[in-house]
Amino acid sequence: MLQNWLKLYIAFINKSRYFFLWNILGLALGISAVVLGTIHYQDEYGYNRWIPEVDKIYEVNIDVGTEANSIYIPAGVGPSLQQNSLVDNYCYFAVEYLEFYAASTLSNRVQKGILNTQRSFFDFVPFYFVYGRADEVFQDDYSIAISNEVAQFFFGDKNPIGDTLSLAHQPYIVRGVYQLNKNVTIRPQVVLANMEWHKEESKSLWQENIGGLLVKMKHEGDTLLVSRYLADTFKQQKRANKFFDEGEDVSVSLSSFREGRFVSKQTALLEGKTKHDTVNLITACSILIFILSILNYIILNQTSVLIRAKEFSIRKIVGASKFQLVFQIVFETLLNLILSLLVTLVFIEISLPVYNQFLHKTLLFSFVESFDIIAIISVVVIVLGGFIPAIYANYITRKHIVNKVQGSLLISMKWRMCLVVLQLIIAFFFMIGALIIHSQVEYVKRQPLGFEYEEVLQVKLYTQQIRRKFYKGEKIIDQIKEIKGVDGVALSTLSFKSKSMSSNHIAYFGQQLVSDFVLEGVDDEYLTLIGSRVLAKEVDIPSEVSTVVVNQKFVQKMGVPIEEVIGEVISFEGVTYVIESVIADFYNSGFEQRVKPTIFFKWRDIEFLPYMIESLSIKIDKDESEETMERILAYWIVNVDVEYPFEVMTIKDHIAFTYERVISQRNMFVLWNLAVVLISLFGLYATLSFVLEQKMKELVIRKVLGASTRTLLIQLIFPFIIAVFISFCIAAVPTFLLMDKWLQRFVYKEGISFMPFVISFLVLLFIVTAILLLKVLKALNFKVINYLKHE
Repeated sequence: MLQNWLKLYIAFINKSRYFFLWNILGLALGISAVVLGTIHYQDEYGYNRWIPEVDKIYEVNIDVGTEANSIYIPAGVGPSLQQNSLVDNYCYFAVEYLEFYAASTLSNRVQKGILNTQRSFFDFVPFYFVYGRADEVFQDDYSIAISNEVAQFFFGDKNPIGDTLSLAHQPYIVRGVYQLNKNVTIRPQVVLANMEWHKEESKSLWQENIGGLLVKMKHEGDTLLVSRYLADTFKQQKRANKFFDEGEDVSVSLSSFREGRFVSKQTALLEGKTKHDTVNLITACSILIFILSILNYIILNQTSVLIRAKEFSIRKIVGASKFQLVFQIVFETLLNLILSLLVTLVFIEISLPVYNQFLHKTLLFSFVESFDIIAIISVVVIVLGGFIPAIYANYITRKHIVNKVQGSLLISMKWRMCLVVLQLIIAFFFMIGALIIHSQVEYVKRQPLGFEYEEVLQVKLYTQQIRRKFYKGEKIIDQIKEIKGVDGVALSTLSFKSKSMSSNHIAYFGQQLVSDFVLEGVDDEYLTLIGSRVLAKEVDIPSEVSTVVVNQKFVQKMGVPIEEVIGEVISFEGVTYVIESVIADFYNSGFEQRVKPTIFFKWRDIEFLPYMIESLSIKIDKDESEETMERILAYWIVNVDVEYPFEVMTIKDHIAFTYERVISQRNMFVLWNLAVVLISLFGLYATLSFVLEQKMKELVIRKVLGASTRTLLIQLIFPFIIAVFISFCIAAVPTFLLMDKWLQRFVYKEGISFMPFVISFLVLLFIVTAILLLKVLKALNFKVINYLKHE
């Protein structure tokens, strides 16, 4: 029996090769989309959830003011909670990875992903240790733990415990090697424990903001109690600071480490952050593509059933049972599924690198690990794509035997048109969504950054030793200025990243308290170098007076006209500064974050600002850019540093990184859109073929009676054009609502216009009409006498 079914299956393939190919490719595209979407979903939701008792671990956030965005927590918070038995343990960590020149006896390189933290780190993130033990790693200040990848590079295959790894020429003893095989929002390659862990609090610790903080609660429900305690204690301890205002709003929140990938403010600066909506959107889109492919498969299978109606009728007459007919279709579906899965593996192998590039991830596909989802997909395909067409085949066969198939075909046609409408709805969603995302990307690209010279170079200063060469004296800066082709050199603490790392600072504008502001350090040349637009400036300020510059957002916050701000006094930590000028707002952190009130101090005037300098800004002559860069590099190697790479990037390129993910999402939507339209057209073509097959006799009779080709063409095409209109009307509102929600992530965005809807409608209508015309005109190009002879 199976052998006969296989022969019939092969015979039908030979008879309808293109039909078979569309079936397999459409199903494989859908399965590939849902498998990739599931891998991404599991990867994102796998962050931190593998950690034992992760529901008891929280990030501590303390904000002063209504718009503050601080991620630096006072060093006294952890010891205070521990001492008062509110938490079991705590761990501070730096909110940025370090990059040091590292060397062993075998190899050397600039090592990224170095985390400075406390000795309790592995109590919170319990990586599996290949060599050594987590509780024995930090025996002194010069003990470190390294990942297995770092161990392999610097020490080969041997056990490196006890060996020395030099970081920035400081020797450290390797005490442990751990595996980085789990997703976690703190995922360092090298772990240092140079932050002192205090058992008891002291007043001096409350005046020192050192980084992010994780705490492990005694009980999961104690978050409200701890938050209230910290808010009260923070105010009490800060009273010792004469610049802290008693009435200032203090907000304490505890973010679940379990949801750290989505809600984190601190660890997100280390391994990045995503949003529930983004992950769910990608997953939903992959499921939609799978549903579309299933609908397409059902349509194609129903068409094949109608084509093979005579075959099934003859088998029924010669004694085949109802169950044999049903299981024959299911058997053929199983064979199609196996072939589709093989094609799926090829698609995934080819598309996974592109998928990773779009998502900025390193996802891996394993058939064993994905077996569950593939099994579920297989069951869905067999049930929906096998049993439904099989039951339909049995029904059509029964009607065909008693010569009552016409009414059944009319009902089938209505259901088939409903499926076509559903396919077109999904196609409209993807096409409109892709155009809206493209529109937002182009809007972001068009926005002026707020300064004139976007091509100013940013040279990365890797270590404090390198930075010290610049801020301890002006000799090197002056020498770089003298290099031919260099138009200007400046230093600042400004970082053109999407990472916001502002701290809680207090200042006074006259008698008005200011807490929600960003503090930056610049030198005299910097703002002129990047071409910031000056809105107002005071020129008659004595040179011995300390001055600051504020941005337009700061003036708006103060609620006074720009002209009245010039010459006013700002007090910070007991020192007064005169406002020298007001500059226009500029976007140094991308367009997903609101521009914040900013005060630009001279970095030499504030003690801690030199330590926040990350790069050297150089403006060069565009006409001699290549030669100038060679001269700067030669000077840099001889006079500044030879170990670390000379990493340089323009401000414009830095800003581009802030919306790089949005561009990738646009590109992914474009590819999805192509796949969806292609699958939809498969189903449309199959339905049209079915209509033409069933109406062929009617068309012949009408043509004999004198009907023109134009009349027949309109009659055949009109229902499909109506289906396009209906699909568009149904898809428009949900698509608008979903894409409007997606746009809410952007502070600065372009509203949704009617153009993406109009363009999508016209494009899809044109494609559908073109296919209909080609297919119908070809079908109507027949000779009546030949058809009559065939019949």
